[in-house]
Amino acid sequence: MCLFFPSVLFYCNRFTKLKSLNLSNNHLGDFPLAVCNIPTLTELNVSCNALRDVPAAVGVMHNLQTFLLDGNFLQTLPAELENMHQLSYLGLSFNEFTDIPEVLEKLTAVDKLCMSGNCMETLRLQALRKMPHIKHVDLRLNKIRKLTADEVDFLQHVTQLDLRDNKLGDLDAMIFNNIEVLHCERNQLVTLNICGYFLKALYASSNELVHVDVYPVPSYLSYVDVSRNRLENVPEWVCESRKLEVLDIGHNQICELPARLFCSSSLRKLLAGHNQLTRLSDRLERSSVEVLDVQHNQLLELPPSLLVKANRVQDRQHLTDQEHFRHCAEWCRG
Repeated sequence: MCLFFPSVLFYCNRFTKLKSLNLSNNHLGDFPLAVCNIPTLTELNVSCNALRDVPAAVGVMHNLQTFLLDGNFLQTLPAELENMHQLSYLGLSFNEFTDIPEVLEKLTAVDKLCMSGNCMETLRLQALRKMPHIKHVDLRLNKIRKLTADEVDFLQHVTQLDLRDNKLGDLDAMIFNNIEVLHCERNQLVTLNICGYFLKALYASSNELVHVDVYPVPSYLSYVDVSRNRLENVPEWVCESRKLEVLDIGHNQICELPARLFCSSSLRKLLAGHNQLTRLSDRLERSSVEVLDVQHNQLLELPPSLLVKANRVQDRQHLTDQEHFRHCAEWCRG
């Protein structure tokens, strides 16, 4: 016996103990009003159903904790969502929002803004300032060209900011003074300024960066990826970061690696391939580097003491063409 799908939804209220309902990837077109009459529901997934609006009736679902609306055609949300006092996760990715819905100001249990793949061109920081409960902001794959602030003030509550795959030409993120993780890969960034008080990880590859400034010098920073940019020098703050473990500066225009970079007691992985290095510093005392990649540079020779002083080096990819060919020849003979 084959039941027509909307008829099944009509009888949803007969599921007296139903807590989780997944209706994703169907062809509903309209929001199924029948689910609003299931008082026990704590999780509802209506992603990818070509929905164009969410009815005000959803406000009666007081026990809902997870509400997935990703992959639809939504542009607005009803104010009645504020009645969902237990809602802790709201998925709004890949819709047609051009701004952050105001009702999120009332959803104080939601700590992550999930709005990747929408149509935002401007990020209004004033809107985020009204949402102190939001810690993690995910705005990947939008069309953001600028950040605007009506008032000069810090956004202390945001600790993770993801702006990957947008259209930003510059980014001044100093206003996020408690930022821990910043993603801004694959934009069009030329300059980048970040607050370093609590910064732990920076991902800024595949831009047009010529200047990256982190101030003050980060005390907790362990991971930096600024590869595939136009940097000509290793930023000063990098050398002063005492907990830095991984540094990827590959595919830039760097001519020299600062000697004190190798003196770091925390640095384990240094990726500097595809630059314009002509020499490596001979000051390698007590280097803790375990992985060193300087392939595709312009090195003519290696410091005589490299393999003596850098006793932790495990991987030295293509340090010179001659060394590489020699290893290949020995492997073939073996």
